[in-house]
Amino acid sequence: MEKVYAFTKKYDTVTRVLTLPVKISLAGSTGCYETQGIIDTGAICSVVSINLVEKLEGIPFSYQFISTASSHNTLTPLYKASIVLCDKLEITNLTVSDGTLPVGEECLIGMDILSLGDLAVSNFKGKTCISFRIPSLQNIIFTE
Repeated sequence: MEKVYAFTKKYDTVTRVLTLPVKISLAGSTGCYETQGIIDTGAICSVVSINLVEKLEGIPFSYQFISTASSHNTLTPLYKASIVLCDKLEITNLTVSDGTLPVGEECLIGMDILSLGDLAVSNFKGKTCISFRIPSLQNIIFTE
């Protein structure tokens, strides 16, 4: 039977920016960086900030044209990365792009990671709670 990795994060209020603690390392780099990653269901792939790539001295393995909310068909470097979510789940050999993120933000957790499992968000009694697990175990359906 496949091992299940799961975690839950609870907030004290309703939040519109969902974050998880992450540790990021880039292939060819000896460093590891700890930060908060923003869950972004609109991002096809995960993104690390240009600032973080410079800190970790990342070396791209390829380039690809990528479109974002702020740019269209921009030739963007790609990196191989290892990302650890919540000190529980390590995703290795992940292809990430670099990008210009809001000040203070270093990582977007995109659908390349989220599509590996199940993500649930609730705001019961005015408190946001997110749960994520890999692998996907069942559909989460509210209408049946």
